[in-house]
Amino acid sequence: MTLQAPPSSPCAPANTNPIRLAAVTIEAVDQIGCAASGEIERAADDLIHGANEVADNLRKLATAIREHSKVAGVRVSDFCNKATEMMEGVRELQDTLAADHSKGNVEADGNKLPEMVRRDAGRQR
Repeated sequence: MTLQAPPSSPCAPANTNPIRLAAVTIEAVDQIGCAASGEIERAADDLIHGANEVADNLRKLATAIREHSKVAGVRVSDFCNKATEMMEGVRELQDTLAADHSKGNVEADGNKLPEMVRRDAGRQR
C-alpha cells in the first residue's frame, strides 16, 4: 500500500516550500490574533464606557427619586395634619352640638353654629 499525496488545490501554487509556507502561516495567525485581540479590547472599552454612562444615569435617577420622595412625604404629612385638624374640629363641633341638644339649648335658627356652617345651612333651606 502506497500513500499518495492528496491532489493539490487549484488555488495553491505549484511549487511550495514547506518551510516558507509554515512561516507565512505562523505570521498570518499572529496577525489574525493581534487584530482579533485589538477588536476585543476596543469592544471591551466601548462596553465599559457604555456601562459607566448607564451607571451615571441610574445614579442621577436614584437621586431624583429620593428628592421627589422627600417632597412627597412632606406634602402627604402636611395633608394628613390638616385632615386631622379638620376631623378634630368636626368632632368638637359634634360634641358641642350634642351637649347643647341634650341640655335643650339648641336654638331654632342655628346661631350657635359657626358662620360658615350657618351660611351653608341657609343656602340649603
